[in-house]
Amino acid sequence: MATEYIQDVSVQNASIAITAGTLDTEIVAALPAGTNSIGTVEITSGVSSNDFATIYTGSAVATNQEIKAAEALNFFIITDLVVSCGATAGDLQIFEDSGSTAVTPKMFLAASGGAVLNLNTPYKTSAVNKNISVTTTTIDSYSIAIYGYTSTA
Repeated sequence: MATEYIQDVSVQNASIAITAGTLDTEIVAALPAGTNSIGTVEITSGVSSNDFATIYTGSAVATNQEIKAAEALNFFIITDLVVSCGATAGDLQIFEDSGSTAVTPKMFLAASGGAVLNLNTPYKTSAVNKNISVTTTTIDSYSIAIYGYTSTA
């Protein structure tokens, strides 16, 4: 069982280094009028109604097969991709705008293989109203999951 230490500290215009564990804080006074953030963390951070998760399953070799339809006023910001293939090995590549711009490099997957791409730098489509598509060469059975969010800017 972990030992819990409680220490009352008042810190202003300084920082606290945490080398292990977590730091729980309690705000004991109201924030100044007009303030909606503490430091650089927005109170609404992590709350989004524009997140998406799209799962597509293909059953034939594809060229620019749309897997997420374009949205007229939105960019797509892709944060994660999961791809897998069935019994036939081959290559698979994700594009925006029906094949005009590569989102991923060509991925060469083994039979019953797959890949997980957690993008440290999310991919943002080059403009609004761009769809997401897939092209395969020999893979005829595959699944793709795309995670991200939309933005108007």
